[in-house]
Amino acid sequence: MRYQPCILCNGDTFFIISSRNRANENIPIVVCKNCSLVQVNPRQDEQYYENYYRKEYQQIQNADKENLLKKSLTHALRRASFLEEEIDLSNKTILDVGCSCGEFLKLVSSYAKRAVGIEPDKTFAEYGRNHYELDIFSGSLKKYINTCGTERFDIVTLFTVIEHVHSPLSFLRHARKVLKENGLLILEFPEIFGLLKSIKDKRKLSSMFSRHHLQYFSKNTINRILKLAGFDLIKVIRPKSKYLLAIAHSKDIKNECDKSRDSLLLLLSMVLSWKIKDAVLAI
Repeated sequence: MRYQPCILCNGDTFFIISSRNRANENIPIVVCKNCSLVQVNPRQDEQYYENYYRKEYQQIQNADKENLLKKSLTHALRRASFLEEEIDLSNKTILDVGCSCGEFLKLVSSYAKRAVGIEPDKTFAEYGRNHYELDIFSGSLKKYINTCGTERFDIVTLFTVIEHVHSPLSFLRHARKVLKENGLLILEFPEIFGLLKSIKDKRKLSSMFSRHHLQYFSKNTINRILKLAGFDLIKVIRPKSKYLLAIAHSKDIKNECDKSRDSLLLLLSMVLSWKIKDAVLAI
């Protein structure tokens, strides 16, 4: 593992808020002193995570595939219902990045003009193609662009994806490449303040940090990285207590940087309160 500058602002000073994750692995979780983004640092290189998701993560997910499919369908119904209420999809093309087995795609394909998925897990992609007869590309977003990059979509969705990505700014810029002018980006992610508020009384602070998540955005930090990637944030809702769903549209990239940030004092005070609680429980 290696230390690296903040993935959002390139800052190089951090507070450690947890030395371990939920799996009790020695993985430091830090908050950037400059922009307040919570992230794993140090971390492995990008190739390490690509290999992990291609092998070990696939095995973990496939171990309980039936339960995974049930959860995926529940989330897909909620997301498809939200999208149908917000946007007239009859003339829209949709690209769902990280589409899993394709439950969301299957729902929206019945009323969208065209629905395509990208899924790095070959087993999930094959399941969606065979069981739902969906158009799912097996691989990464970058590989999709290199292979089929001429098509542009009206809507790109990223549901619980951005927290897994090693280089989220680069990833969002790739997402912009497959969007039409003024196209919409819709992303859902676990939000740091929602996570902090949701920790149950007898659980430790480290219990909120998944071994699969590399960064924990808030409304402010997601807005900032979206602007850097060429998007304007137009709406944010909280579909679940721990999550935010953001809608942004692509814009002309200018040499601008949103300096908005979370209150570092508020964030650290919430973390400190849980550290004190953890110490008391350990007595």
